[in-house]
Amino acid sequence: MSYVEQQLLAALRTATSHPDSAARERAEKRAQAWMKHMVGALTGAVTTGTRSPVRDLPTWVTLEVLHGGFASGEAAAGGPLSDGEHDLARDVGLPHTRSALNTWHLSDPGQARLSAMLDDGRYVIAHPENAVLLVVAWLVSADDTASATSLLEHVGPFMDRLRFYPIATKHAEPPADHVFRRSEAATRAVLAARAPNPRVEAQREALTVWAPFADELLALWWPVAEGSVALPGDAALATAVARYRALAARHTRSTSHTSRKTNLGVLVAATLRADAEGGITNADRARVTHAAKSMAAKRGLPGSTDLIEARERQRKSVSAPSHAAVAHVVAGRLAVDAAHRGVSDPHAVVQPVGAEETTTEVPTGAAVPPSVVRTVTLAAQATIEDLHARDVVPSAEVLAELAPQLVGAQHAETYPDPALGLLMARTYRAFRDRRSLLLTDLSAQVKLGELPWVAATDRYRTVDDAARDAAAATLRRVGGLYLQWFGGTPLPNPLLVELEALAGQAGIDVPFVPELAADIFQDAFSRRFGATAALVAEHAGPGYVTYYGLGDDLHDLALHGYDRQVFAILCRRRAERAGSGTSRWSVSRNGMVIEQAQLLTSHNLASLAALDVPADPEATARLAFAEVLRLVRAARRPHIAPYIAMSHARAAGLAWRHVVWFTALVPATRFPALIDELTALVDDISPRLTVALADLAAACAGTTPDTPLLGWSNGPHPLLASGGSR
Repeated sequence: MSYVEQQLLAALRTATSHPDSAARERAEKRAQAWMKHMVGALTGAVTTGTRSPVRDLPTWVTLEVLHGGFASGEAAAGGPLSDGEHDLARDVGLPHTRSALNTWHLSDPGQARLSAMLDDGRYVIAHPENAVLLVVAWLVSADDTASATSLLEHVGPFMDRLRFYPIATKHAEPPADHVFRRSEAATRAVLAARAPNPRVEAQREALTVWAPFADELLALWWPVAEGSVALPGDAALATAVARYRALAARHTRSTSHTSRKTNLGVLVAATLRADAEGGITNADRARVTHAAKSMAAKRGLPGSTDLIEARERQRKSVSAPSHAAVAHVVAGRLAVDAAHRGVSDPHAVVQPVGAEETTTEVPTGAAVPPSVVRTVTLAAQATIEDLHARDVVPSAEVLAELAPQLVGAQHAETYPDPALGLLMARTYRAFRDRRSLLLTDLSAQVKLGELPWVAATDRYRTVDDAARDAAAATLRRVGGLYLQWFGGTPLPNPLLVELEALAGQAGIDVPFVPELAADIFQDAFSRRFGATAALVAEHAGPGYVTYYGLGDDLHDLALHGYDRQVFAILCRRRAERAGSGTSRWSVSRNGMVIEQAQLLTSHNLASLAALDVPADPEATARLAFAEVLRLVRAARRPHIAPYIAMSHARAAGLAWRHVVWFTALVPATRFPALIDELTALVDDISPRLTVALADLAAACAGTTPDTPLLGWSNGPHPLLASGGSR
């Protein structure tokens, strides 16, 4: 079964079997998208691996991209009209078509609407294409009708399919240095969609509905259990049956009343039979007697103080409103259309429920539960450092999500006109939200400058010394935060893209290398890999070069001008020496070749050093080693699946590279104490780590180990072995 077929099957299973309706709906949309991809691939309308995978759609169109980089064949800025578009078409008397709305925005009223948006900044760019007609309006206001006309000719063939105008909003742009992980509007949607916990609600129903009813049945049948009467009266039985059926129809979360294994179920069954048949069997009478006496022994006789107090305690234990109900109240405090800003004051949003917010489910003064507080906190709008202090930035991947907001703000500074700068900043952020395509033959993803409306404004951009210095400062800030917070994690590709963009704005020519996927690796490297290896020769500590035995290979690369083909040959040769085998293709073999490329390039650590990104080698080495220990512990957990253990061990080996890099940069006077400190942390987690630290100490003294610790392996990973041999 192919990858695409697996994804389609998984989506179909979720769409037909998931208990949550929203999850089923999302899965159904995924399944439809995968079906479109399969049909497009069969008909030739979709070609995977190219920069323009959808026939008749140019590279600048933002595509609907599925997991793994596969295009569905649809444009992200296309599709049915939104509710807001229908409202606009109705308000201005237009046909409800995208072509009519695009064309209307070129009329005098439409241009006035766009100009007002440019002036006050109250608009949202969900997809880069939404900026096209705003750019046209700005060009017209700048008396550059020629560029505006040229742009319209470029996008004209798609006026009937793509939305080229923005989404209106009432909310202003947040401060330039503030970022947010989730928008206020998205947070509102998440809270509003929160459903009650089925188990909690079942318990609440059991204690507030069925427990009181059980007491009623206990009082009904207690005289029978005592032997005072043969059966309850007919009228009492009829009343109990009617009440039971009404409760059962309305309250379906708890099922204890339907089971003959519960005391309540026994009394319910006896009540129904006695009412229907006018009597019960001797076996039923025995069960009723046992059930009634068990209930009385546990909580008290019918009407007793003990029973009343027990039920009151139970009622109080579930009297608090459900978390979902409170979440819905908090959702009402957030704006539905604040899609390009976060929550500036999360604390104010999570105050107890006010009198005007009280509902039948949520009383005045109800506290906001921690899960809802956490959801709102994730939408906090503040400096990136403040968000990290609030634990909103827990990983390098999240840092990469936030970086485009900083880079976009920096990008805006290069446009002298503030309105155009804000528009380009939002276009930049929307562009970074485009999902990457699966590409082959070392093809590059579409660049921002390839968008025709961005190219049309390039002449109005000014990159002076002040702008370059500001971009360089932002680059060092973001790069420094990555090393300070996540120094044991490989640089994620999305963050790499942002650092490259900042380097370009700063006019600094320092290469970065992306993380390559072993399952689609084509045994070749781009020119930037050789150029980055040159930086390793310049910035690596001697211990790093010695530990991995890079000296001769770096010298060989220099003699060949850091040629990419020579680089590939060296990586293959080094991988074979590390045990990859002679196979020309396998995922593990590809991974081992890629890892050798990461060693020769330091996977961007040398690039950060060349950019003067601040780093404390000793502190970062400790941080990286803590990540190694975390991953090794995860890999060696009891009963862990072998493939998961292997994945954790591989990640630990890759994080170890960061330990080696930064330890090799520690001053010689501090190095022995650092090695001793790290060795003491190993304890009995993995003997191989103790060996690796000893080898690192020897490497800093000039001795290359026979088997340096690596991430990829062709067979069992050494970090999972019980022994510690070299």
